[in-house]
Amino acid sequence: MAEEAAVPAGDQAPERRVAGDIARRGLLAGPPLVLFCGLAWGLDGLWSSLLALGLVLLNFLAGAAIIGLCARFSPAVLMGGVLGGYILRLGILTAVVVPIRNAGWFDAVPFAIVLLVLHIGLLIWELRHVAASLAHPDLNPGSGLFRTGARRRTRRAGGDRRDGDGARTSDVAVTA
Repeated sequence: MAEEAAVPAGDQAPERRVAGDIARRGLLAGPPLVLFCGLAWGLDGLWSSLLALGLVLLNFLAGAAIIGLCARFSPAVLMGGVLGGYILRLGILTAVVVPIRNAGWFDAVPFAIVLLVLHIGLLIWELRHVAASLAHPDLNPGSGLFRTGARRRTRRAGGDRRDGDGARTSDVAVTA
């Protein structure tokens, strides 16, 4: 039985890299939120918020897996898979919560806070790091949570350029 080699980060599908980056950010942002819920609502709030954290991270990773699977076939399958996957993932969230909603350890308020804040907050946080160009269809170079060594792109103003000594010059002409 031959062992499969690990896929380098550059060979992964863009949706998997973005979802992985979101999951890493969730592992940074989630624990303080869970700790807050634990302090505010006790052990019930802690367990409920931990469940919400796990569901959020699994939701993003499952969404990327569905997109990656469906993108192999056709655009129509991709669109159907994204819509069907969204409905399926909402159903899974519901199927997890409905049986335990009356359990003694489950508290709906910290669960809802973590679920909503992390879903929306992680998406907003990730917006700053996703490139919307064909040159880099996933994360901006060097913008990941853990730097990969790629250099960041520098932005220059429209008419600015550098001369031979590296000093900034401009296209503005002075007329007397």
